[in-house]
Amino acid sequence: MKTSTTCLLCALLLGVSFIAGMGLHGQWSHIQDPIALSPEQPPTQAASHEVMDEAQLARYLNISNEELQNVILKDDILKRNVGVYDTYRFIPYGIIGSKKVFLKIHIDKWLEYTTLSPVK
Repeated sequence: MKTSTTCLLCALLLGVSFIAGMGLHGQWSHIQDPIALSPEQPPTQAASHEVMDEAQLARYLNISNEELQNVILKDDILKRNVGVYDTYRFIPYGIIGSKKVFLKIHIDKWLEYTTLSPVK
């Protein structure tokens, strides 16, 4: 009997702390992290969600369309042979209809990853 009372008390305490935590999270979730915001570059939603097709991406990267196709093909082959990989190890894209589309924000992160990561 004493064990069931202890378990009930622990469950009640856990439930109350969970509800209190959710309330605190809801109260302060609108406050933005001051470290994440850079005063030099305020976030712009339009620029961060810019969508590019292959030709636009090739121009953005200052490479030819053929070079971009080779990067995508090489990455797709390598991606098939690995089970788990870092998010930006391969060029990030989505397929809409029959076209590949690229989000500028993810391309920038991919560039940062590939240029700052040690060669694997």
